[in-house]
Amino acid sequence: MPLKQLQNIISGLDNQPIQKYGSITGRYTDGDIVYYLRNVYGGAVKKCSVEIEIPKHRLYDDIYKMSDIIAISSHILRVFYVHVRIKNNEMQQSESNKQKGYFYTYHFGQRVLPNTIVLIVDETIRIKLEIKLPINATALDGKLLNMNAKVASKQLKKRRKDVISSKSLKILLMKRLPELMESFIESFSEDELISSVALHRNQNYIRRYMTERGYVAFIGNGAVLPRKGMTDYKNPRGAKAFKSPPSMEIKIMLPDGGCVPGMGIKEGITVILGDAYQGKSTLLSAIYEGIYNHISGDGREYVLTSICALKIRAESGRYIQNTDISFYLKNIPQSICNAKHFTTISASGSTAQAAAISEAVESGCKLMLFDEDYCANNFMYKEKRIREIFGTSTTAPLIDNAYSLFIQYGISMIIAVGASAQYLDIANRALLLREYQVHEFNDYEKVEDRVDRMNIHHRVADWTGLRKAEVINSISSTGEQTLRLGAELIDIGEIIGNVNGGQMNFIVNMLKHLVMYESIGGKTIPATLDDCYENIERNMGIPTFLVTSDYLEYVRKYDIMQILYRCRYMQFK
Repeated sequence: MPLKQLQNIISGLDNQPIQKYGSITGRYTDGDIVYYLRNVYGGAVKKCSVEIEIPKHRLYDDIYKMSDIIAISSHILRVFYVHVRIKNNEMQQSESNKQKGYFYTYHFGQRVLPNTIVLIVDETIRIKLEIKLPINATALDGKLLNMNAKVASKQLKKRRKDVISSKSLKILLMKRLPELMESFIESFSEDELISSVALHRNQNYIRRYMTERGYVAFIGNGAVLPRKGMTDYKNPRGAKAFKSPPSMEIKIMLPDGGCVPGMGIKEGITVILGDAYQGKSTLLSAIYEGIYNHISGDGREYVLTSICALKIRAESGRYIQNTDISFYLKNIPQSICNAKHFTTISASGSTAQAAAISEAVESGCKLMLFDEDYCANNFMYKEKRIREIFGTSTTAPLIDNAYSLFIQYGISMIIAVGASAQYLDIANRALLLREYQVHEFNDYEKVEDRVDRMNIHHRVADWTGLRKAEVINSISSTGEQTLRLGAELIDIGEIIGNVNGGQMNFIVNMLKHLVMYESIGGKTIPATLDDCYENIERNMGIPTFLVTSDYLEYVRKYDIMQILYRCRYMQFK
C-alpha cells in the first residue's frame, strides 16, 4: 500500500500500549522505493526491522560484473551508514534516548566481505535497517493527591506503562525515514563506487597473479601497517610507510594499466628477524590480515595473502580430541601416550601447537604464520646442547619437520623470531627489521634440506555430541569475541582477530545449520564445509541456505574448522 496510508494506521495508535506496534507491519511504497516493515520486537524498548528496496538505476548504471557485487554492496552500506549517523544527529537522537526513535544499521570494519545487509537482487538493491520506535512514558498528575491509597496505587501502576506517541511515530516514519533515503540516493557518488570496484578488481587480480607465480603474500610499497592496539584502525602517530627491499621487489602490472610495486614473498620458509619494538609482529599481523581485501584509505589495500593462511600459536588449556601429533611426540610408549590419537581436555602449549599443525594440514591450509612471542619454545626448536644432553629425544620440534611439511603438503611458513636464529638453517629467505624498515638478510648459510616422511592421519567427524538438543539451543554469541556452545565458551578473537558482530552471527548460524541440517555422517570437517561453501561461492558469498534475519558478514571455512576443532562436544574417529 502507499506510504501515506501508513499515516492513518499510526493515527489510530495514539496513546495505545506499545504492544500495538505490530499494526504497522506491512509493505509500503513511496514512489519507486518500497519499505517492508516487519519483525516488531522487544520488551520495554520496541524495535522494527525494515528492508528498503531501491531500483538499481537510482544509484548506478548497470555496467558491472557479477564478481563486483561484493565490492558494490560493501560500498553502498558504508555510504548508507554515514547517512544514518547524519540523520540521527539531525534528530538530536542517541541510541539511549527512547522518546523520538533511532535509526540503526550495521557498521562494517575495514574488510570488504560478502554480507546480507545490502543485497543486490535482479534490478533492485535491498538494504536492511533497524528502527528503535519512539515511546511516550505516561506522566503523573496532581489528581493522585486527592485519591485514596488504593485508587492511587492502581493509577500509579497504570500510568507507569509506556504508550505510543502517534506524533513522534509519524515524524519518524513519514518524514525522517523518506528524508534519509532521499539524501542517501541524491548524494550517492557513482565515481566513488567506480573507484571502490576498481580497487576490488585490482586486489583480486593480484591474488590470481600470486597464485599463478607461487607467491604466498604481497605487501605493496606505501602500505601503512601499524594499527591502534588490537583494533582494525590505523595508528594515528607518524607510522612509516612500507618499502620493499630492492632484492625482493616485484612490479605487478594491472589490467587497467596501473602498476603496483611491492614485496612478494614466495612459497617456502620465510623468517622475519627483529629485536623488540622493531615491527616484526606488526608485519606478521598485517600479512595475516591480507587474507581479506580492505577498503580504500585503510593503509593495507595492497597487503594480500593466501586465502588459506592460518595463525599457529600455543593455546595452553585447549581441548584436543583424537588428533595425530606423532610427528612431534616420538619414541613414547603407547601405554603412556598414543600420539597418533592424542586426546586431552587441557593441552600444554607445545601439544596444543602440534595439534594446530595437524588440524591445519587436515583443513587444507597452505600458509602457516608463527610469531615466536606466542609460541611454545620447546615445540619450535631445540638447541644443539640440549639435544646432546637428551640423546634420544621424545619430541621432534617444528624445525625438524618444517621442510617436510612444505615438500609433502605444500605448506609454506612465515616465522617471526627475536631470540633464536635456528630457523635460518632451513629458511629460503630472511627479512630483518630495523626501526620498522624491512631489509633482506643474506648473511647466513642454509643447511642441507632434511625431509622426514610424515603421514598425518585425517579424521572423520562425529556430530552426535553437538546434535544434543541442549547444545543446539545454546549456540549463541555472548559478546563481540566469545561463542557459547552448551556449557563451553570459545574465544573467537583468538582464531579470527578483530571479529565483528556480523561475523559472530555468521558463525552462530553456520554452526546451527551444520548441526541440524547437513548430511554429515562419515565425512571429514573439510569435506562437509566444502559442500556448504560451494553454495556460498556460487552466490557471491551470500549463504542463501541460512534462513535468518540477522546481519551476517562472511567468515572463511578455515575459521569455522578451527572453531569446530576446539569444541569439546565434537568427536573424531
